[in-house]
Amino acid sequence: MLSTRASRLRLAALVVAAAAMTGSSPGTARAACASSTPAAQSFTDDPFDGELGLAPEITSVDVSLGAACDLVVLPRLGDRSETAGLIIDEAVSTYIDVDGNPATGSPLWGGADRVVQVIGRNGADLPPALGTWTGTEFSFAAAVALPVVGAGGFAATLDQLGAAAPTTLGLRVTSSWIGLRDTYDDFAPAPGSASFAFAVSFTTAAAAQPAGAIAPPAPAVNTAQSRARCTVPKVRRLSAAAARRKLDRAGCRSRVVRVGSRLRSGLVVSTRPAAGAVTGRVVVVRVAARGRQT
Repeated sequence: MLSTRASRLRLAALVVAAAAMTGSSPGTARAACASSTPAAQSFTDDPFDGELGLAPEITSVDVSLGAACDLVVLPRLGDRSETAGLIIDEAVSTYIDVDGNPATGSPLWGGADRVVQVIGRNGADLPPALGTWTGTEFSFAAAVALPVVGAGGFAATLDQLGAAAPTTLGLRVTSSWIGLRDTYDDFAPAPGSASFAFAVSFTTAAAAQPAGAIAPPAPAVNTAQSRARCTVPKVRRLSAAAARRKLDRAGCRSRVVRVGSRLRSGLVVSTRPAAGAVTGRVVVVRVAARGRQT
């Protein structure tokens, strides 16, 4: 956990930068999870064990998994409003063992491979930042900003968290407040207790299509890129109205521009493209105006 004001300020700068970026979340290079089995569980915590009553008091941790590999973790804070959020110098951190192997993650946090931290500030809290265990510490060098849920909660996909196979996630949550002389914490579960266990079941590939099944329809053609083509008819010396009707019957889109010509005003001088051309573009109909134009 980042336990000093300076560390949180550095993380805040990373989160602000991450929130301005797109497509930078870990795990997006591979789509490991195709669909998941919905599940939900609530883990309770002692509602009066916050250190000196100064840290945000965790009363429970609600976890849910949707059908689209979407995980939501919501620590319930008994003395904080979910709409108002945290105050300045407060933070809520969720540590997640994503592979069920304590040996691959932080030994201090039950083998956690990922951490999500929400930092309170004046006004809206910073978005949840996703950090990764490097073997010695949690790194936010490539911080990813996740959607916020309630006060201190977040939403993330199993791919973002790095869950490569169905497993049981280990969860530990801590809240803290940095005072003038010390940092005050609340832990769920309590230190020395086993992590909250949340089983996730998901598939890593789309289901095979059964024999004889009807193939899905082909994607619609982008009409902006594949417009109907037409053969430009001869319309020279017709009136503008008659020329446009003839072009419409040929399936051509058209527009009229006025040009100087020796022809009588209102008659078609020429078209662009010329008659006989095959085109998908708008046909420009050049119509004689009054007098010669230069």
